[in-house]
Amino acid sequence: FVEEAARQADALQLFDEMVMVVVSHKPNLRKLQGDLAEMLELNLKEEGELLRTARLRERLNQVKKILIIMDDVWTPLDLRTIGIPQGNLHKG
Repeated sequence: FVEEAARQADALQLFDEMVMVVVSHKPNLRKLQGDLAEMLELNLKEEGELLRTARLRERLNQVKKILIIMDDVWTPLDLRTIGIPQGNLHKG
């Protein structure tokens, strides 16, 4: 279902960018940030969690309409900790 939703959104050109990541049973913040960054063509060399979060948030804020699909989510995630802006915090 997730892949089909991504294909539909892409075919209809509803978003400027689209990324999809697999979270898994035990989410790893660093891996999740790295996977998102890779799909966004962002090089995250920073070692510190706060710097990585800030750089990812900065990159996501550059896009007006972005679809972020997170598959295999088993527990609630704090999107701010990952670096994903929400609501009024997204400048796009």
